[in-house]
This record gives sequence, structure tokens and C-alpha cells, in this order.
Amino acid sequence: RTMVQMQPLALAALFAAPRASACVCCPVATSHVTCVTPLARCTVRAPAQPHARARPPVLMAPPPKVKPGYYKRPAAAVERGGGFYVPGLEGSRLRLFVASVLSIALVVNHVFSAGVAPSQLGSEALGSCACLLIFVQVALDNFEERREQAETARALATARLEEKLEVSESLPASHAEAAQFVSSTTLALTPASLVLLLDGGEAPLLRHGRYPSAMRTPAPATVSTWLGSLQGSRRYVPAIDSATSDLELPPNFASAIVQPCADSRWLLVAAADRTDAFSTKDCLKIEWLARSLRCTALLLYPCPA
Repeated sequence: RTMVQMQPLALAALFAAPRASACVCCPVATSHVTCVTPLARCTVRAPAQPHARARPPVLMAPPPKVKPGYYKRPAAAVERGGGFYVPGLEGSRLRLFVASVLSIALVVNHVFSAGVAPSQLGSEALGSCACLLIFVQVALDNFEERREQAETARALATARLEEKLEVSESLPASHAEAAQFVSSTTLALTPASLVLLLDGGEAPLLRHGRYPSAMRTPAPATVSTWLGSLQGSRRYVPAIDSATSDLELPPNFASAIVQPCADSRWLLVAAADRTDAFSTKDCLKIEWLARSLRCTALLLYPCPA
């Protein structure tokens, strides 16, 4: 009788609060759980999720506060990795300014001194050497910075170019396949960005790599001069300047290897966009690849009887 009297009450409570987080019949039930009791059968729903504005997300959290006095003491800023610097004297300018001020102070002290003692001369000599050392360091740092900027500019100019392959019609198909294998292997195994195969003609036999479309072809007289001067041995040009501009390479190349092949009838040129980019192993690889073209080239250019 008691169960019969409680059943309508349980059903009324269930229908009165259908979105409760727990079942009326089984208060221990969790979300999305069906409880089965002798009184009723109901499904418990999950509690409502809190609104997004209830708690600010991590991205909207305020930035951490900087400790006061962080830039007030330069020593602490340097120790903690802060970006303390004098405006207008960034980088090597600060050292150059300090060395200039010290040099002027040494000169003024020496000129306006009534009597120059030996100890003063020694101190001035040490100070002059220190200032001179700072000047030399600044000059070397500026030179290295300019060199890195030039290499970065050349690398960006080369990266913007597409890799192309041009094979001359004067090169037979049997030899073109071997030449393409040599150029592809050179580009894959060495820092080279351009491979040229020259024979002293008006146009190169092969041109493979990243190069501008308006690239000029080396003159036949230049190729003949290089073939005659090398006499089978390779030549490494770590930095291309006006003295070696007879190869007429694009300005985005800074170093090159010139390797004769096929008994000094062909000339293999590998160029890179960095100065001194080729190591000794790279030179040996290019020499071995050039020798692999020697046998195929003898079939194209047979030796006179």
C-alpha cells in the first residue's frame, strides 16, 4: 500500500522537474543515466553548461605585469635579458662611441698635461691599444654583418626563382640523359644552385638549376681560355668578384667550381649563392661526376686517329 501511494507522488515530481541534474527516484544517478526503480523509469539529463562569459578565456587574460624598475637599472636589464640600449647607439655604435670618447680624452689629457710621467705614458699606451682593439672589432663586425646581409639577399633572390632545365639540341639524347643525371646529382648532393655544361659553343649544352631567364651565356673565347688554362684540373672560386666575372654568372651567385671533363672538351660549372660554399668533399663529388661524363663524351667527340 505504501508503494502504491508513493508512485503518483514520484511521477508528479518527475514531470514537474524534467531537466533536473539527478533523478528524483535515484538521487545518486549521474548525467545521461537511466535509472530503473520499482516506482518509475526516467532518464537523467546532463546539467546545463555555464555561459562562456562566466569565466574569461586564456587569450583574454591580462598580460603579466612587468616588475617596476626593470629598465631603471641597466645592469639588471642586461642580466635578465632585457633590451636595454641607448637610443641611436644600437649594436656596434655604442662601442664605437665609447672608443671615440676615450680616444679624445686620451689625446686631450696628453696635450694639456704639464709634465708627462713614465707611468702616465704607459697608461696612455694601454688605453690607446684598447681603443684601437675596439675599432678593429667594430670594423670586423660591420664587415661580417654586411656579408651576412648580402648572402641573405642572394639566398632570397635564388629561392624566388623556379628550378629549370634546358638541354641544347646539339646534345644527343643518349648523352643528354647522362648529363641530366650529373646535373641533378650535383644539385642534390652539393650546395650548388646552378649547373652549366659548356663546350665552347654559342649556347651551353645544359643549364640546370635556379637562374634568371635573362641569364647570359659565357663567350666561346672565355670557355676556351678556361679549358686551356685548367688542363684537366679543377678550379675553385670561393668568392666571385670582378677578376672572375668572365664566367658571366648572375649576381645571385657568389662561389663556383670549374671542372673540365671529357679530356678538356667540356666544362662543368657548379655555382652557389653563398661565398665559400663548397667543401673539399663537394669538390671531390663534382670531380667524380665530371669523370662519369668523360666516357660518354668520347663517343660524341672521338679522338683523331
